[in-house]
Amino acid sequence: MLETQFGTVWMIRHGLLLLLAGLVLLREREISAADWIAWRAEGWALATAGAVAMAWAGHAAAAEPWGLAAALGDALHIAAAGAWLGALLPLVLLLFAASREAGADARPFAVLAVRRFSTMALAVMLAIVATGLWNAWVQVGSVPALIGTQYGWLLLAKVALLMPILGLAALGRRRLLPALSGEAAAVGRPAMAHLCRFVAWELGLAALILAVTSGLALTAPARHDAPYWPLSYRLAYDVMAEVPGVKTRLLVGSQIAVLGLVGAPPPFS
Repeated sequence: MLETQFGTVWMIRHGLLLLLAGLVLLREREISAADWIAWRAEGWALATAGAVAMAWAGHAAAAEPWGLAAALGDALHIAAAGAWLGALLPLVLLLFAASREAGADARPFAVLAVRRFSTMALAVMLAIVATGLWNAWVQVGSVPALIGTQYGWLLLAKVALLMPILGLAALGRRRLLPALSGEAAAVGRPAMAHLCRFVAWELGLAALILAVTSGLALTAPARHDAPYWPLSYRLAYDVMAEVPGVKTRLLVGSQIAVLGLVGAPPPFS
């Protein structure tokens, strides 16, 4: 506890969480705009610091040769995931209340909250994907390590759980979000009930992602493990690069793929 980096981080993190608990449980009435801003700024700062401190107690803190860059990338990943995941349960409860006939008073607040969450979630999910790719490169580093180690299998399971979440989010954003402000009985409430179920499914999948992430934290990074290659052929760029013309074809093909993704019709449109 006192003579290791893990112990030091553990004490700092739980000290921050105790301060956050005291701030939440002992808060007084907000009588001015300054009180409103101060309470939320302090709460967000303590919650963020308490969450991102985990980056310096995990695999990223020991990554070589990236060191600080790996820990900062993991910290941003944790902060973005926390901002998204932490909002799901309150959003489900608000949507459930607003989707009922007796929840007319809550409906305008639910519509406003969903629109703000949708905007925030888009930016946060981009950050999660970008930092997740960086973390994967730091901890995995190669295709054999990805598909031939326990760490790589868990990472693939995590990605597989994220895919339906992205699909649900895209469907809700395009189909249900515009309908929330429609006529209450025929359009608004049914759309809100559907969206409530979508967000609840997201929350369930997110809980599974947390379970897989716990397994990743207890598993040796793939970069430091001997991979078991399950396929009858190899995927090695170093070998392909020796064939004349391969580099040019890979460059041209990758640019065509990017243009295809940019020009593709949006999903669920």
